Amino acid sequence: MQGSPGQEDYLHMKNIKNSADLGIGKDELDLTVDPPPDLAVEIDVTNESFSKFPIYATFGVPESWRYIDNRKSVVMYALRDNAYMEIQASRSFPLVTPETLARFIEQGHAEGRKKTLGSFCHWLRSQ
Repeated sequence: MQGSPGQEDYLHMKNIKNSADLGIGKDELDLTVDPPPDLAVEIDVTNESFSKFPIYATFGVPESWRYIDNRKSVVMYALRDNAYMEIQASRSFPLVTPETLARFIEQGHAEGRKKTLGSFCHWLRSQ
């Protein structure tokens, strides 16, 4: 639950055959042969991730989450008609809302990653 300004992570969740299909172990993702990620996760200290949205849309990344550090909040977006629209819950993880995710990120800052991961898993099981 740590990040640096402008840090991003990309996740693949669909159509996984093996790690080679995802470019795992590669230094760079080659989108001419590797599938696009299913989810882009950004940690914003500034609004720099907005400039990446057209790139994500071009590659067909269906969902993007932004953690906005100065507001301690999460905003989730889904790709619709080649543009990102704000959504109230993840399409990939329907139980996860921006408020829930922000709460666990802040808990991670205060209590550490390991304890927060345990709390998050407990929360998931209780849903």
